[in-house]
Amino acid sequence: MARTDFGKRIESQWKGGTKEDIYLVSTRTGQRELILSNFSGNVALSPDAKYVVYFDEEKGTWNSYQISSKRKVVLNEGIPASFADEENDMPTAAQAYGMAAWSADYKGVYLNSRYDIWYFNLDGSNKSILTNGYGAASQTTFRYLPLRRDEDRDQPLTLDYKKEAS
Repeated sequence: MARTDFGKRIESQWKGGTKEDIYLVSTRTGQRELILSNFSGNVALSPDAKYVVYFDEEKGTWNSYQISSKRKVVLNEGIPASFADEENDMPTAAQAYGMAAWSADYKGVYLNSRYDIWYFNLDGSNKSILTNGYGAASQTTFRYLPLRRDEDRDQPLTLDYKKEAS
């Protein structure tokens, strides 16, 4: 992946940040493909390089982009929880509460709402709340904080929820 704010930097003087264009770049041919234009938010390439996951700050949505099919999915569509900082007090769009981890098979992602942790299949086929809504109900913030050895820090952060919960 590559990102550039070329031609968009002057507006950062009054907007507090710049919009970017996000490209997929082939490491074999150098060919690039524009996948997001004038984008504000976070972007991550899945560890197996099959998906791009991104948080669109302007819409407050988490999205996936399947590279092979070029299919985009709004992951948190229909979810009655905010994934953008509800207490944002800056003149910019609110940032995400963040990504907790990738699933162990890289087919899903764990995302934070204000209080809870959610799981989303990257193809949009499944979404669930790991904390059963207890966080929002009790205004308790849940976050996944892995304990990792130094030699494991270069590896993608993954969570096998079924294995961890047993």
